[in-house]
Amino acid sequence: VAIFNAGKSTIKGFEAEAFLQLYDGLTLALSYSRLDTELEEQEDTRAKVEESAGTLGGATATPIADEGDELPFAPESAWVASLNYSLPTPLEWGVMETGVTYVYTGEQRAAASSTSPFAVLPAYELFNANFAWYGIMGSGFDLSLYATNLKDEEYATYVSGTFTVLGFESRMSGLPKMFGARLRYTF
Repeated sequence: VAIFNAGKSTIKGFEAEAFLQLYDGLTLALSYSRLDTELEEQEDTRAKVEESAGTLGGATATPIADEGDELPFAPESAWVASLNYSLPTPLEWGVMETGVTYVYTGEQRAAASSTSPFAVLPAYELFNANFAWYGIMGSGFDLSLYATNLKDEEYATYVSGTFTVLGFESRMSGLPKMFGARLRYTF
């Protein structure tokens, strides 16, 4: 594996976050990011790869972005919204909280446009939920229950960018719907 700087790029964007106390115990957290990126110049690194990884390494080296492409793994837009509620329980029971989270990740480049017809990963949405009970009945036990990707969205998080070199593409899928629990004891 050889890692090289991408060259010259332009990155413009902004991020915004808000935290709102909607009601006693009910909060809404929002975050948004917007990016406009472009790889303007890139060195031809094939010779450097061949020098460090041999002829086969040089022949199979693939850039992660081409000049004019967006920068990799920089979605144009991303949203996260979390609604959380602290249940009004007696203090001796412990603290109980529940919440839901919505995550939107816009399409994003994962490989150079010249290396794969699958170089841009599609946008995806995730819905998650959680429940936590801290200091259960005055003890040192905490319990957390969670569910992620409730709609069981199928999405890719990575492609190798080897389609034009090897004739096939590999990808990594995002996590499927999951349910879980954590039990912790503090002493």
